[in-house]
Amino acid sequence: MDLLGDVGNADQLTSAREENKILQARVKELQERVHELSVENQALLIEVEEYRREALATGGTKSAPASIHGSSATNGTTTGKPPTASGDDEFVVSGNGVYPDEAAVTLPNLHNSNLLACALHANDTLLATGGADCFVSICQWGGALAPTDGAVANAVAGAARVRCDAPVICVAFAQEGRGLTLPIVAAGCMDGSVQLIEYGAGVGEADGTGGMGARSLKIIGEETSIKHAKYVKTVAFSNSASLLASASADGGIQLTKV
Repeated sequence: MDLLGDVGNADQLTSAREENKILQARVKELQERVHELSVENQALLIEVEEYRREALATGGTKSAPASIHGSSATNGTTTGKPPTASGDDEFVVSGNGVYPDEAAVTLPNLHNSNLLACALHANDTLLATGGADCFVSICQWGGALAPTDGAVANAVAGAARVRCDAPVICVAFAQEGRGLTLPIVAAGCMDGSVQLIEYGAGVGEADGTGGMGARSLKIIGEETSIKHAKYVKTVAFSNSASLLASASADGGIQLTKV
């Protein structure tokens, strides 16, 4: 018997199997990336279609004066003056018309792909975002302003995330203490669904240290979800927070008691 030959063949077979596992894992990664890119492309196509419709609705001729963008029409330099309106180009300007030229805080990597929606809580402490990666993120963004190293990274890492079944196009916070017993975020998705998400300390997959957590909720009633025929363009809660309105590209609006 050729024992050495058998051992050598067994080693080659084991090595081939390990290489096959590595290749299969790599193929899976590439397939997931292709899926993400396809989702992002679909989201961009929707945005382009929206811009095209808006341009057609306005005749495609109206544009903002240079002062709205903070630049001079003659030399492209910043004027430092509030925007003005004259003639046919009139714009509504709130406050004193002076706009900041630097962000108060930047939160990178809240999502793994294009960010499609965002909303601030009424008390300004929470930021909800939705992305093409099908996730809703709820972040205590104020922590990023702390005068410590890694404050931004810690704020991003501490965000609660919930996966939906499709890219998230719009998000909205319900007003707490007005008919609702749970703090809720509504997320409108590309597949026409609306997801309700509970958030708070110790909720869902929170780390157990009092950090922010979140989980999906089911709507109580005959239906277990809100579903439109096409993608959801916007969601909004009533002042009492007991009604949720969702508008879709199918031309319909649904009012749901939550």
